[in-house]
Amino acid sequence: MIDRPAQQGTILIVDDDDVSRKVMESVLRRGGFTTILTARDGEEALAILQSETPDCVLLDVVMPGIDGFAVCRHIRATPRTAGIPIIIQTALDGHQDRHSAFRAGATDVLVKPIEAYELIARVSVHTANRVLSARFEEYHRRMEAELEEAQSLMTALPPAVESLNEFQGLGVSFNDHLRPSSAIGGDYWTAWPCQDGRIGFFAGDVSGHGVSAALRAFLLHSLLVPPPPFAEDPVRLAAHLDSRINRAFQANGHFVAGVIGILDPWDGVLSYVGGGFRDGFIVREDRKRAESVPLSGMPFGLVATMPRSVTVRSLLPGDALVLFSDAVVEIADHPDAPGDADAFRRWAMGVIADEEPAFDQLASVLGARFAREFGTFVTDDLMILSAAITRPRNLS
Repeated sequence: MIDRPAQQGTILIVDDDDVSRKVMESVLRRGGFTTILTARDGEEALAILQSETPDCVLLDVVMPGIDGFAVCRHIRATPRTAGIPIIIQTALDGHQDRHSAFRAGATDVLVKPIEAYELIARVSVHTANRVLSARFEEYHRRMEAELEEAQSLMTALPPAVESLNEFQGLGVSFNDHLRPSSAIGGDYWTAWPCQDGRIGFFAGDVSGHGVSAALRAFLLHSLLVPPPPFAEDPVRLAAHLDSRINRAFQANGHFVAGVIGILDPWDGVLSYVGGGFRDGFIVREDRKRAESVPLSGMPFGLVATMPRSVTVRSLLPGDALVLFSDAVVEIADHPDAPGDADAFRRWAMGVIADEEPAFDQLASVLGARFAREFGTFVTDDLMILSAAITRPRNLS
């Protein structure tokens, strides 16, 4: 006789007839099952189920005391055992009997006398499904735990409260609204202090979605934090990003659309290098005017070397710079959603006129309103970032 390979899974046989119980156990062992539990009646079966979680239950219907249907319902009502496959074995073969079995929660029905090969085949299929399902559930739990950890790490990437307070002392109040399309995403921003009270910043949208985009965002973060020695020079920093991002991403063609900027609150100047980001805008102090800030150009890392130049704009105390990622203007299924940067600027100015937000909370207010009006239609990572300019308090 050819030995059959051992099959995974624990089988519980519940039958008050000693001969039937022993025959089924023998057949299953010849079929390769090595871990088999047996119970003489429903009460013994329930006692076993208090400490064991079998992968399949072969359950007789007609038994003294607690019958098979009651055991079946108990298994289904208990969260720990609710997913176990239950094969009802019965000598009754009427339509109503099968209907009663499935109403009680049976997965399958075998009619006595049971043929050996059919018994092995049915138990093998249901047990394999149960084992695979358990593995999938464990994998799902592990992935959820890993995603939760990655999400907490992503939320820690933007500047901490201590840094934001330092920037406020230098005359810039940053505020953001970040919403990934899944558990984690690739929208990212950071900022750093420079000499003479200036502040450098980067805002970017890593290509792709989900885990892969988040991993690329982590690499981007490693290139900017701590800031390299030349972080006060947007052109040199852009060259650094082009080279390193291209080296890391060139195999799969990914890149980072973004902007590198230097804010000088004292002189009221914004100096920046745009890299394929959506055009931002400056809301002036009177809250009635908004001026576009073009940020087009080659995305960072798409090529290894790229000639770039600095653009300079006035950004005076009382003004606020607003930046945003693609998701804000790529909503296809809502007729009133802004379709481009100009439309979003007009929408934002309408919100500012309606709600008169404090500029140090501008991104949060715009993001909350955007979520209320269009949130269910957003399919990409979304970021809105604002930088409100005030008079510096503590230049060193």
